Amino acid sequence: MSQITFLEEVTLMLLNEDTGYFEPLSHWRMSCVAAGAVLMDLALANRIDTDLKSLVLLDSTPLGDDLLDPALSEIAASKDTGRSVQFWVEKIALGAEELMQNSLDRLSNRGILEVDEAGFWVLSRKKKSKEAGSEDTFHDVKRHIYNIIHSDEIPDPREISIISLLNSCEIFSSLLENEEYEQVQERIELLARMDLIGQSLAVAVQATFKSPVTAKVAPRRNPPRIKLWDFLTSRAVWSGNLTLFFAEQHEKLGPIARLDAPGRNAYVLSGAELNAMVHRRGRLFLRCKEYLEDFQKDWGVSRSVASMDGAEHYRMRKVMRDGTARVVVEDRVEELFQVFGKHATEWAKGDVLAGEYVCQTMVGEQISRLSTSSDITGYFDDLYELETRALLVNIYKILPKFMTRTPRMNKKRQRLLELYATIHSTHSPALREGKRRDFVDDILDLHADDPQYLPETDIGFSFIAALIAGHYCGAALSFGVYSLLTEPEIVEQLREEAARVFKDGYPTHDMLRDVNIDVALRFVMEVMRMYCVIPVHNRHVMNAEIIEGYEVPAGTDCLLAYTASHYLDENFKDPLKFDIDRYLPPRNEHKKPGAYRPFGVGTHTCLGQRFVELQLSLDVLLFVHHLELEMVPKNYKLKIDPFPKLRPNKRFKFRVKKVLNPLPEMV
Repeated sequence: MSQITFLEEVTLMLLNEDTGYFEPLSHWRMSCVAAGAVLMDLALANRIDTDLKSLVLLDSTPLGDDLLDPALSEIAASKDTGRSVQFWVEKIALGAEELMQNSLDRLSNRGILEVDEAGFWVLSRKKKSKEAGSEDTFHDVKRHIYNIIHSDEIPDPREISIISLLNSCEIFSSLLENEEYEQVQERIELLARMDLIGQSLAVAVQATFKSPVTAKVAPRRNPPRIKLWDFLTSRAVWSGNLTLFFAEQHEKLGPIARLDAPGRNAYVLSGAELNAMVHRRGRLFLRCKEYLEDFQKDWGVSRSVASMDGAEHYRMRKVMRDGTARVVVEDRVEELFQVFGKHATEWAKGDVLAGEYVCQTMVGEQISRLSTSSDITGYFDDLYELETRALLVNIYKILPKFMTRTPRMNKKRQRLLELYATIHSTHSPALREGKRRDFVDDILDLHADDPQYLPETDIGFSFIAALIAGHYCGAALSFGVYSLLTEPEIVEQLREEAARVFKDGYPTHDMLRDVNIDVALRFVMEVMRMYCVIPVHNRHVMNAEIIEGYEVPAGTDCLLAYTASHYLDENFKDPLKFDIDRYLPPRNEHKKPGAYRPFGVGTHTCLGQRFVELQLSLDVLLFVHHLELEMVPKNYKLKIDPFPKLRPNKRFKFRVKKVLNPLPEMV
């Protein structure tokens, strides 16, 4: 533990393994605790001295530590000597969000923690670092403090200091059960008073978050408005490109605006900086439940991973993680190829094909095999039409409510129950023996372990969560096929790469490393930047938040236009140009925080993004390796249908002009 700072130790103590985030403290209180930890480190390093009234600089020599040196430099530069400890706690707390992020990043670099795609911090699953074993270090920090407060052992000054700091923010009452806390409360209070430095900092921290004199009150003013006229006169809207529309509004109005349209009032957040902020802190003021309630009722579901928030959402993601991981595609790549071969054989007859539909059906079958080990071919149209109708009625409010309960929709709903039963029947223990686990296996195990958390009423919808996500993946591939037809120079690069990847038949895990499919990955990244099929996320504001000086009140709606950053020149040079080299060094345009977010932002970021990237990359390589396509008609210009997701309109069609290489064997 001597190798980590107070701030890192506090970070580990406050991190909750069940939620993937910190114990519930207010943002300001957390900031004050972080500031106190930094000052404790400086005191332990003999750079400052404190008492109950003042803080004194002893030595301004930098420590070579990026967590501590900025605060030391600020103290050394101050012309007012002898300022109170509380003054410096408040001062440092203003930058505490960056401090906490740097602390998490350092723990990640040490191999102790890792962050997933949705911003949840978890115990590292990587090989233990030389500096400290990840699991041992994480649990030793907590275990060591617990041992001290439960024993008569005399701790050293460092241990007393951190106990004092943790006690000041009342964290022990959260970490321990009520009865356990009552048993050790007296000892905690005793230890907290044993060290003068720890005591003075703890008192200052507690006083600061009780009375944050630096807290700012947001002016009560309205942000600029996006009006109905802006929609009606926008070329981007008429072309169906909502991403481009919100980018234009961002450039005109800034990162926060108020949507003022008939039947819809919401705050619109956009831009890379707000994307990064929402990804870090959105869980504290945004939730999903409200806008999905009616949608889920139409499916007979009480809740799903999409409508869950907080700890229950994190728990569901952990269960779904293995079944949506990239390794699923790697392990079952032969099945993915065979499904492509089955569909491409039908295409090769020379018929004119509806581009978006054929991509949907092929991708849908691939995902159904990889995630449910079932063939949903006979159910695809029913599922697709039912989902589309439910979205148009309940999410976009374009159609009246009775349209989900027509005789036609009721028949499709009955077919959906048959699909649930079909998937369930193929996953008995005997039928699954000796087979690779899939997504459905994990869902059924969760239901068996905790039928209250995941009841029978919600199992079926959980089965098809990946299949519904596959509809978006199919739309993305259709944009990819359009891009293949309009970017012939890139197609040649892709063909060269495909020849290397497929030279020995089905590629091995090693051949599927990113470096070997680099062109395909960058092609898919650019497709998803320019044609992100879900341009905005709906959220409900559960706690008021101050954003860019404007108050976003609790109880209002929020549209996260997270893809608007894709069309801003400040992030991507010539954003309307299809350019796969923008992802190469030294440009690396996608690495600017918050700039590239095709899979969403915040805790509900797509769980299967690595799965999708590999699947789409392989499909693109299969297209160029086996088929030569032509647009029908040749002069077709892309038009986008924006609802219920962005997709090429029905006029996008293609024909197989030539089979270049033998197709994979049919299933």
